[in-house]
Amino acid sequence: MRRVREGQIGKLVLGEATYHCGPTFPQLKDALKGRENDPEARLRAWGIDRVLSGDVITEQNIHALDVATWFTDSDPLRATGTGGLARGFGTCWDHFAVIFWFPGDLLVSFNSKQMGHGYDDILCRMYGTQGTVDTHYAGKVSLSAIDDGFNGNSANLYETGAVANIAAFHDRS
Repeated sequence: MRRVREGQIGKLVLGEATYHCGPTFPQLKDALKGRENDPEARLRAWGIDRVLSGDVITEQNIHALDVATWFTDSDPLRATGTGGLARGFGTCWDHFAVIFWFPGDLLVSFNSKQMGHGYDDILCRMYGTQGTVDTHYAGKVSLSAIDDGFNGNSANLYETGAVANIAAFHDRS
């Protein structure tokens, strides 16, 4: 982030963020089946209920979008997109495609799928006038620029990320 903020990849002009994974909350299908109007069943199946979870774009996909807004150091001005439900149960969509407009004519495309099998990755890639930064959740992080490059790794992000977040919280206390 420091290298991007210092201008190493130039002005940001385009970004992409994705959240691709297999089925989420498949066990909740049975908890809800035939009891869709039962408040307790809906609460137990919160992860596939749009009203209770906010849908996967706000409950899970937001992590990829957070990285994009971290790079831009701004909130989007507007967005347009669509999605759908292919898995056939629950009220949460399982795939999305959205374009976000950020200040300075910066566009970020986002897409997500949380069903099926195959390619899985959570990433954010930002393109600047002088290079590209490529991040993967619990994986390779790299910056490729005209003047310099950087390769790093964020292995075991779930554990180390939680420890870092707790330490940062205590530092602010």
